[in-house]
Amino acid sequence: MPGRETRVLLQFAVVVCAVALVRLPSARAAATEIDEHVVYEFFDAVKDGDVATAKPLLAKYRKLVQLKTDFDQTATHVAASAGNAEMMKLLLSKGADPNALDEYGKPPILYSVAQADLEVSRALLAKGAKLVGPARTALALAVQVDSPPLIGLLLAKGAAPNQTDDEGWTPLHHAAWDGKAPAVMALLQSPKIDTNAQDLGGVTPLMLAVQASRRVGATFLTPIRAMLAKGARPELAAQTGVTAARIVLAMRLRDVAPLLGTAMGKSPPTDPPPALAAQEVATGVAHGCLRLSDSTAACWGGNAFRQAGPFEANVLDTPEAVPGLVGVAQVVTGGFHSCARLEHGRVACWGNNEQGQLGTGKQSRHIAMPFLVPNVTDVVELAAGRAFTCARTAAGEVKCWGDSRAGQCGVPETEAVLEPHQVPSVFNATLLSAGTWHACAVLGSGKTVCWGDNSRGQLGEPMIESSAAPVTVPAIGAAKELALGDRHSCVRTDDDTVRCWGDNTMGQAGSGRPVPRSDRMAGITSVVPAPTRVDGLGKVEGLSAGGGHTCALKAGAVWCWGGYGGNDARAPQSSPWVQHPANAKAIRVGGVFACALTTTDAQPLCWGAEGSLGLGLQGERIQYEPTPMKVWFVRPEPVPDP
Repeated sequence: MPGRETRVLLQFAVVVCAVALVRLPSARAAATEIDEHVVYEFFDAVKDGDVATAKPLLAKYRKLVQLKTDFDQTATHVAASAGNAEMMKLLLSKGADPNALDEYGKPPILYSVAQADLEVSRALLAKGAKLVGPARTALALAVQVDSPPLIGLLLAKGAAPNQTDDEGWTPLHHAAWDGKAPAVMALLQSPKIDTNAQDLGGVTPLMLAVQASRRVGATFLTPIRAMLAKGARPELAAQTGVTAARIVLAMRLRDVAPLLGTAMGKSPPTDPPPALAAQEVATGVAHGCLRLSDSTAACWGGNAFRQAGPFEANVLDTPEAVPGLVGVAQVVTGGFHSCARLEHGRVACWGNNEQGQLGTGKQSRHIAMPFLVPNVTDVVELAAGRAFTCARTAAGEVKCWGDSRAGQCGVPETEAVLEPHQVPSVFNATLLSAGTWHACAVLGSGKTVCWGDNSRGQLGEPMIESSAAPVTVPAIGAAKELALGDRHSCVRTDDDTVRCWGDNTMGQAGSGRPVPRSDRMAGITSVVPAPTRVDGLGKVEGLSAGGGHTCALKAGAVWCWGGYGGNDARAPQSSPWVQHPANAKAIRVGGVFACALTTTDAQPLCWGAEGSLGLGLQGERIQYEPTPMKVWFVRPEPVPDP
């Protein structure tokens, strides 16, 4: 994954800061009966690698090796960070503890490995340094810095090559996904290495290596070949049904195909891989996902709950491919989770799971890798709300799981529906959509029914607060398309006009006037109680709703109404205005941003607020961007025929 080395080393930036600003409270110095100036002189010498100064001080004050900085770092931590092997040997010879822990629970060996310092690590290991830290092992960290000598040293000292992290990834998983050929080759030297280790979702290192080969190129063929020679099995399947061989065929990886084709007795594809293009875009509260032309998925934006994938960054500026996922037919995003409908009718989800919205049968903070939802098959349409997910089956049933405190899963006042639950009285459904806390479906009879939260009348029935049982929305006729936002609902009817109802505080229902900012701050809201036609719009071809805004597609232009919040340069308004003038073919609105696919470019365009746009700004966060900008993702050129 691009930039992973930087992120890993940034985790140890506090080390550098601590070394540069070594401070000891005078009470600590007094307690040891060592003059404070001596303490400062000693730690400065350790930081600078000045053995000539440190040696006589240690001879006079042996307790110096026991002192800690304000960051609970000992001299061994400082020396490991500074990368001075001679200083480290001196400290250890004077009784310094090679396993002392800083305030984060990290021993010195993690400092030296983060610096890819072989000699300092060797000195620590010679004195019995332990190989496990609070969050990662020294071996996993050596993989991240891609240091084969360190990997070999740690393995020789007894590092466990198959130890897993919270997601079930071994060091080989990480090395394969990051495209680190030297690290993969070094790990494969261990006789204990398990090349078929499967993570919590059943994904193997070989699957990740095959996916990474597109990004890394021909240099990764040797590690893949070595993994196969070491016993990696291309036919092993993850929970989503994907195998390494299927990834090769789906991505048309001509160079990799012969390697797996020989093992499986299949001929490689002959046509070159196509350039990638976005086929579908999904928008959550502050993250987005794409379905690409090779039936894979890539996500970007907020990632605190790993809703964009198993990446360590809490924000991804540009889309990253979701590993272990091919055959994607649809991708949807909730508030802090994502799901994909697969070609065989199953559903895979990842991200936040505190309300059971991933359908795993239990609650957890998050699951970073796609998890195959049990007990739901033949899915033809997916929808995701803030913390719940719904699926429409080929038989017209609707099943939901996750948060149902407002009845949005068809179960009244339940914090977490942990497995797919069939919504009662919904039969022969032909369309499905989800808002923040409510959902709607169009039935074969032409009726539109909604259930869940009704605090702003978004169910179309103003006399109830919420309902787990679907209620019929009155007076809208047959609906061609549903679009649900935070607390408002819209439909495109059979005459291609738009009708909305529910919350209109920002003008998102397209009627009347938005509530002035001063009144909104005082808690004053506005509600459109019944479906009402949005004037000034005419006939449209597409529709999408978000937090406090709604957009429609009309003759290639994107028309929007409502407001985005933040520092939107345009005040909220209920009359539609043109947001994107031409060439749009699809529109999706998120919590604080919106995206469009165009007929002229493979990259989607996005605009909105709070740094969720995936604009390739390399960490820069913007308050609001009114102009649609490209979301850049890696698009490899076709491989020319030989």
